[in-house]
Amino acid sequence: MRNKRVDALFAPYSKGRVPGAAVMVIQNAKVLLKSFYGRADIETKIPILIGSNTAFLLASVTKPFTAMAIMILSDQGLLGYDDSLSQFFPRFPPYARKITVRHLLNHTSGLREFDCLFIKAGKIDIDWPRSSQSQPSSYEPTSKDTLDLLARQKSLLFNPGDKYEYSNSGYVVLAQIIEKVSGQRFREFVAMKIFKKIGMSHSVVYDESRPKVPNRAKSYTGMCGAYREIDYTPLNLIYGEDGIYTTIDDMFRWDQALDTEELVKHGTLMEAFTPGKLNSRTCTDYGFGWGLGQTLGFDDVSRSGGWVGFSTYIRRVLSPRFTVVVLANCNLIDAAEVGNKIAKIYLSKS
Repeated sequence: MRNKRVDALFAPYSKGRVPGAAVMVIQNAKVLLKSFYGRADIETKIPILIGSNTAFLLASVTKPFTAMAIMILSDQGLLGYDDSLSQFFPRFPPYARKITVRHLLNHTSGLREFDCLFIKAGKIDIDWPRSSQSQPSSYEPTSKDTLDLLARQKSLLFNPGDKYEYSNSGYVVLAQIIEKVSGQRFREFVAMKIFKKIGMSHSVVYDESRPKVPNRAKSYTGMCGAYREIDYTPLNLIYGEDGIYTTIDDMFRWDQALDTEELVKHGTLMEAFTPGKLNSRTCTDYGFGWGLGQTLGFDDVSRSGGWVGFSTYIRRVLSPRFTVVVLANCNLIDAAEVGNKIAKIYLSKS
């Protein structure tokens, strides 16, 4: 009965040449639901249906992985959460001495948003997102280009720790810190220390090396039943805040690993689920890569993402052990909204 209620939520994506989603519900390590709707590619004559190995761009659901990579380095004693940005990149202005790794993780650093800075500087065009079949932009910045741009900013939006303000720039910088400390490319570090370790064999970080992404879904937007592919932006090579492609089955492996010490010690992981604190001692509702909240009275952590036509979501109720994951390749699907509806279907007594 509950599965049919979930099917009803995705009724518009169940028939015809339409994009759709992969959905999973997990409780106490058991998969209660794994369902697929729509196509990974609606242009092909032979239907390419969404399935277990369809790779979706996670968008901001990448951030918990970036935070995990930082926590791994912390567990190894290679960095501390209160290390300053200037320790890693001295070329930043003096304000970087006040920005810590913790500020970057908690979105309290005050860094300016890189996409706005690239546009303001006239570096990239504004005709995006658009089709991947269109002419690429003349300039496609990398993460290192982004770090250089941020390092040239003479001021911050606010004093580090004074307020919470969601920052994609902070997580791009964290990925660069991971490269500096580990001596490896972010793509390689995440593949070795996370993906390979927990069996995420269909996952990859996309960067300027433009790695092949097997079974990759195309992403779409739409209106009145007509869909348009919008996979391209000039910012697609930037990672840390975004950039991971993965499958619904690999997300199961990620979820299960978070209940173990395969990646980091339990106490380390709990820091990710601890509210950040402002200079005023006020707590935020954000930890290390995760939003903190409640579902029907149960404590939970969640992360949503959206980029080009992808919409993604994971919500983990900590006790009882319960997780819902939604990976969609159409931005008309609000993965967070539908994911919360699914959680209520399975957790409510009615």
